[in-house]
Amino acid sequence: MSTRSKFLFMPAVMALLPFFLFAAGGKISGLIFDRETNEPLVAANVMITERWDNDEAISLDRVTGSFSDQDGYFVILNVTPGTYTLRISMMGYSDLIMEKLTVNLNRSTHLELPMTQKAIGLEAVTVIAEKEIIKPDLASSQEIVGRERLEDAPVMRMDEFISNMKGIELVSDQDGAGLSVRGGEVQETDIQVDGISSRDARSGNSYLSINASSVEELQVLTGGFEAKYGGIQSGLVNVVTKEGSREKFDFSARVNYTPVGQQRFFGGNPWGEDGIIYRVFADTSESGFAYIGAAADTAGIIPDVFSTFRGWEYRREGTQNYAIIGLDISRLPTELKRQLWMIQHPAYEVASHPDIYFEGTLTGPLPFTRNATFMLAGKVERSEFAFPIGPRDNYLDWNTHLKITLHPSERSKVSLSGMYANMSTNTTSRASTAGGGLQDYSSRFGYLSNSEQAVRQQASILSNYAQMYNKSFLQKLDQVWFMGGIKWNQTLTPSSYFTLEAQVNYQDNNIQPMSADPTLASSYTLLDTFQVLNYPLIGTPNGSTNYGKDLTDLFYIYGGLQAVDSSYTLTTALKGSYTAQLGQFNQFEAGFNFNYTKLFVYAGTWYQSSQMYVTGVPDSWQYYTANPIEGGLYVQDKLEFKGMIATIGLRADYFNPQKDAFVLEHPISQAYPDFYNLTYQYLPG
Repeated sequence: MSTRSKFLFMPAVMALLPFFLFAAGGKISGLIFDRETNEPLVAANVMITERWDNDEAISLDRVTGSFSDQDGYFVILNVTPGTYTLRISMMGYSDLIMEKLTVNLNRSTHLELPMTQKAIGLEAVTVIAEKEIIKPDLASSQEIVGRERLEDAPVMRMDEFISNMKGIELVSDQDGAGLSVRGGEVQETDIQVDGISSRDARSGNSYLSINASSVEELQVLTGGFEAKYGGIQSGLVNVVTKEGSREKFDFSARVNYTPVGQQRFFGGNPWGEDGIIYRVFADTSESGFAYIGAAADTAGIIPDVFSTFRGWEYRREGTQNYAIIGLDISRLPTELKRQLWMIQHPAYEVASHPDIYFEGTLTGPLPFTRNATFMLAGKVERSEFAFPIGPRDNYLDWNTHLKITLHPSERSKVSLSGMYANMSTNTTSRASTAGGGLQDYSSRFGYLSNSEQAVRQQASILSNYAQMYNKSFLQKLDQVWFMGGIKWNQTLTPSSYFTLEAQVNYQDNNIQPMSADPTLASSYTLLDTFQVLNYPLIGTPNGSTNYGKDLTDLFYIYGGLQAVDSSYTLTTALKGSYTAQLGQFNQFEAGFNFNYTKLFVYAGTWYQSSQMYVTGVPDSWQYYTANPIEGGLYVQDKLEFKGMIATIGLRADYFNPQKDAFVLEHPISQAYPDFYNLTYQYLPG
């Protein structure tokens, strides 16, 4: 065994690519010149005076700006994303006012500003900034979305909105739930909120249920990663949230309510008394087949999979699998067989509760302060699953987010942010191990929501009719996130600044099977004078992975891949960067990041747990901690020439799992089963 660490040194040369991640804002640059002579104007004053909010100009309590140099060139770095008014003034010239100028995160907005010599009665010239048709400093691998576009979107969920972009797909299957960029795994895309990663260090999954009403700007990067990046393989979603204004309070919200009975599929309820399954096995009327069997179907309405049913009056029909429900007899009377079938095949309801979706955001001046603003946002989504599968009938996801922005001085800004999220749903993914082998499937945290893709996944699960009534086929999943941090942004000059960030990311995962205790009296129900185990409503016996079928041997009533997982990850991160504009053509940046993660895993399956204390059987239950560390350094230069923009950079990464690695050989040696019982260095286990 050996402890392995990795050190990577990566050169990067990329053309026509945007800036991301560590930068704190956008850039405004340009040339100021005389309209008549085209001569550059020196020492012109350029100030950002107003911020636009829903076509309303709000004066900034803190004005920032710059001066033009001998070439008429000016630059303002570190501008918070938004829409602004730019005022240019110079002695002897009329003021030039440019309204509704949009600044995007990590983007360069370049302007050419002609000024007119002051004439009598002409105090200022006001123009409206034109929207860019072609964005010269963007490649096709990035898309920027403002809050206006989000507010006008026809979909409520943020993940569904993003999935409509080119090259991005919202995936929901047994391998996970998330955004797939250019066909990559969902674990290869990170979602960051104000620069804080929501990615779970263990599974690689990111939190998807972002509150759209809290978003000021959304950036989606689908390729062409710069030297400053580490750990991004397929895509990055960068969410910039609102900061609020000192001038007013603002509240925005979106609500959606779906009443009871709104099905997400065509036709009737296949579990109900009007469905063909009930008609075949339980209906005793003249139009039913419960007593007489499928052979009496002359109209051909019974599906082929049920054509072998011969009716409860046939003495050999419905005589199977009695032992698993606690019946110690060989045959039941005709009517009791039908009643037992109805116990084992409940008439599950569909869309029996309303769906509720609410998200809202309040921003404004922080009370009892002179230089601080706040944003308080919250979201709740509770929706019934399209089909009654799994131990839970609904998807519940809620979060709350508080952000406070302070300005200790004219050139410094401090942001404190914390977001808590909680999700309860069903998981459709694989168990943590296979056959007792020590395998950690990170995709076990794939889950069901009510996105279009998740509804399709539910339908695909039901394509196997035999699982229609087996709710223990899926498992309960509860996840908790906390993402928080503090960021200090210090402007040194109009053309240079630095940023320091301390962040924390905590995620707790809890997976439990729909488990039944056959020894409890509450697990039984009455069938005439018989006490029978009430499958499928009570779950699977002792969380067993073994399947059990009904009295016809056609439908499963319990069993499946039953994982048990109670684990968490806690990652603390420190980041820093320095950015400076060196002349007109070079934007230099250097930075670092350091991450320390505590990973605690307590996971296994029912089979493993039942064998844990059997003499001579290796302990294959996963119980361990790991404390990996990683760091990175980068330096890069953004070259901005007319007609050509490029970034050139170098990056070095270091990773140390701080854990002994086991190399599996063939044929398997005795050391492999011995490894099961290894007591790890960092925790007893």
